Formats: sequence, structure tokens, C-alpha cells
Amino acid sequence: MPSKQKAKTVLKKSLETNNFLFTQEEKTILWKELIKWYNANKRDLPWRRTFKLLNNSNNICNNTDNNNDSEINLHQQAYKTLVSEIMLQQTKVETVIDYFNKWIKKFPTIKHLSKATEEEVTSAWSGLGYYRRAKNLHKTAKYIIEKYKPVNELLNENVYELPKSVKLLMDLPGVGRYTAGAISSIAFEQPSPVVDGNVFRVLSRLKRIDEDISVTSVQNKIFWPVAEDLIQNVSVTDIEEIINCESKYGDFNQGLMELGATICVPKKPKCNECPLSSICLAYQSVTNKQIESVEIYPVKKKKKSPRLESIACLICYNNNNNKNNNEKEEEEEENKEKQYLFEKRQEGKLLGGMYHFPQTLISVKESNNNNNEEEEEEKEETKEEEKEIEEIEEIESLLKEQLLNDNFITTKEIKFNYHSKITHIFTHIKQTVHIFSCEYCKDKVNNEINDKEEENKEENKENGSIERKWLTEEDLKSSSIPTIVTKIFNQFLKKKPNKTKRKSSSSKGSSKKNSSKNSSKNSSGNVKKETSTSKKKKQSTLSSFLNK
Repeated sequence: MPSKQKAKTVLKKSLETNNFLFTQEEKTILWKELIKWYNANKRDLPWRRTFKLLNNSNNICNNTDNNNDSEINLHQQAYKTLVSEIMLQQTKVETVIDYFNKWIKKFPTIKHLSKATEEEVTSAWSGLGYYRRAKNLHKTAKYIIEKYKPVNELLNENVYELPKSVKLLMDLPGVGRYTAGAISSIAFEQPSPVVDGNVFRVLSRLKRIDEDISVTSVQNKIFWPVAEDLIQNVSVTDIEEIINCESKYGDFNQGLMELGATICVPKKPKCNECPLSSICLAYQSVTNKQIESVEIYPVKKKKKSPRLESIACLICYNNNNNKNNNEKEEEEEENKEKQYLFEKRQEGKLLGGMYHFPQTLISVKESNNNNNEEEEEEKEETKEEEKEIEEIEEIESLLKEQLLNDNFITTKEIKFNYHSKITHIFTHIKQTVHIFSCEYCKDKVNNEINDKEEENKEENKENGSIERKWLTEEDLKSSSIPTIVTKIFNQFLKKKPNKTKRKSSSSKGSSKKNSSKNSSKNSSGNVKKETSTSKKKKQSTLSSFLNK
């Protein structure tokens, strides 16, 4: 049998027979040592604390005695677990803590969340990223209110039942197998497995699993069955004899995740402090000098680099005040009085439903996955800088064309000021945003923005119109604004319009004719290389441009 075919057969066999299951003796050690370690070392996180809801009140108070076993608080704990687990998807614990506390204060129960507007929800989430999570939480709240009933309406009408089983929990918008398992085990003490990034790493090292954790079949045929076997096929009598806790399944799952987050970390793991080192095959292999480090686990293929996008956006502002005599002293106050025009991103697009400055996509480029990626990126950025001055006018022209099509401006004969650019990285996109600005002029910027916008929302959705809104600097603090918009706005305030001389519109035609022999454009509109003479001139201009 050829070696490749043989390897495939071995992999198939290992996936089918679950050769990575723990023995009963290993399970006993794992449960005993993990729960003991977790209870002694777990972090004090707000969603792990139990709370007591006051009857038919919005207020919550800490229940430090941990004796509140009522159904009301059980389901309230489930709501907290739901919120925290959704927030923790793709986001670090340290970042989530403040957002969680603010969220629970604003939406203390699932009924409060269901009554909130979408803008209130996304505003509370603003800065946390991945805004679809917030929208799914909002949808989940509405779903629960529609499908389920209050736990005890006489005691508290705001706390609703949440489903306890993994199957029913997975019916909730945005709730997958992991989140359902976490809620089911942590809130309702069900023997449901959880497998997240931390658990992948812990199990990979404990059993020296050489399979790629990013492959779905590996996840479903190795990791989930191993996790399930650990929590379901274990002697309850043995567990109760070796551990003394009411939430054994929740603590076990949280213990696995906590171990991966604090001890069995990706780089420089603290193996000497690990409570499971006695049954860890990777650690034993390092001790026996079979492998150099446990860090080779888990096996995971290299992540695809984010694609590169070039964007141009316009900050259109409206001065609502008269200029003060002492402009320097009053400049900050003037900025607060200015209004800025935003538009709502279409649903289904990046940052859909969020307010953003009007923008257009200039170019898209897929990143190369190679070892010299950073070096290549630096070279690319240098090339871009060399062409930047000449391209600003082209970018401005494309932006005006898009805004004209969107009925944002009524003519291209409107003055735009160029400020600078910022870079922002999403999970799968690296955006370079060129920032332009203009002062509102009713003859040149669409004047159909008025106070009746709220009344026209539904009509706008039906006819596909873009929803726009004036906001002051103060408004931005309480509005549904994503992080990238905050970065753009801060850069706009910091960076005054660039003073580099532009070609006048009357001279553009003649300059194009004179330069036709030296430069040309391809069919897609990208600028080709110039002659060395003109390039030197551009580079001398570039140095003055960059030093401003």
C-alpha cells in the first residue's frame, strides 16, 4: 500500500475508533486535580458571581452567601452566562469585563434586553467588535419572550425561562454547540461538553493529538467525543467521593477552560504549575526528550492573512455656531458644536446596521501567505507612499463619483480636503482608510436630511434608501459607532487638511496631455509607473507631504 494511502487509512481508523479517550483511572485523576485546582485558582470574574434579583425590580445585588437556589436566580444566572459567552467569542476576558458590567446594568434581564431598540443594543456593544453577536443576543431575547414564559411572574415578571438542553439552546440565534454546552453545564448543571480554543489546546497536549484542530471532521470525531466522554462517562459516585461541590459539571468545564487560559497557554506554558502534568503525554514526552516543547500542540494550519482593502471616506460637517473672536481658546468648544453627517451601513455588509462615514472601496488585494509576509508588506507600503500624492486626486475623484451615485452630493464641483489615512484590522480584512472632509453646503450636498428621519425609517428600508443622520461629537459617545469610525474621527480632529498644492481644474486637461507620454493608466484605472524624471519630482514633493 502506498505511504500516502496508508497514512489516510491510519487517520480514518484513529478518527473512527477514538483512540484518544481517557481511562477511568485518568478520568478520576483529572476530575479530582482539576476541580481542586480550579476552586483554589479561579479568577474572580463578574459572570461567575451569583446575583440576587430584587422582586419586580431592575436592581441587582450581590449574594455573597451563594445560597440563592431559586428558579428565578437560576435562570438569571443562565442569562448572564449567555451574555458572557457571546461576548467572549473572539474577545479577551480582560476586554469583556467592563462591557459585561455595563451591559448587565443597562439590560439587567432578558426582558429588558428584548424591549431595547437595535441602536441601544449596538451602542452598548460599541467598541467590542463583531457586532453580529449583539444583534443575535437581541434576537435571542425577543425569541425567549415569544416562546417561553416568566419563571415566576408574581415574584419577578422580567426573568424568563431559558431552555436547559443543548438541543433547545442551539435554536437560539447565534448560539452554537460550544455556547449551548457552556450555558447548559454552568447555569443548569447538565453533563454537557464544551470545546473552545483553550480546551482544544489542553486535550491536544494531554493526549498528544497530532491532528489539525481547524479541520471540522477532526473536531467532530476526536475532540467533541473525548470531551463528551470525560463529562458523561464517569462514575458519579467516584466524583462525589473525591470532590465536594454543587456545580460539578459547570466547574469541570470552567476548570478545563481556565487551565487553558492561565496555565496551558499557547506560548511558554507553566507545565511545572499544571495540576494535570502527571497524566499529560506531551509533558512526559518533553521530559523523555522525545519532543522539544509541548508548544507544538495543538496542530493547526496557518491562518489565512487578511485581505487588503483601500477605502476613501468623507467627513461632512456643519458649523452650527458663529466663530468666536478668540479662536484658539474656543476651538475645542467649536468642535463639540459641529454636526457630522453619518450614514447607516446596509445589513449583510461589514458593520451592517452601524453608523459610518460615507465611503467607497478603492481597491482590494489578497495577502500572500509566506514567511516574508511582513517584509513584503513593508515594501508594498513604501511603493504605495511613493504613488500616494498623485493618487490622492484619483481617490478623491472615485469617492465623489460614488457619493454622486448614492445621491449624497449633487455635483463633483465641491471642495474636498484631504487629511491623512489610518489602518484598521478586522479578522479577515486590513483596511487603509483615506480621510477627506468637506463643509456642508445645501446646494452641493443632498439636503433631504431632516428631523423626520425617524418617521421615514421603514419607508427607507423598503425603497433601499440610505439612512443618514447628523451627530455632534458629544452624540458619538452614546451612539452606535464602531471602533474604526472612532479612529477615523480622532485622526480627522488631530490632522488638519493637507496643504499640498492641487492641480486646478482648469489646468488638469492640459497637464494630462503634456504627461500622456510619460504616464498612462491601464483599463482598470490603476496608475502605471512614471518616467524617472517625474518620479524624482514626486518623491521630493512626497518628503514635504509626509513631514507635515
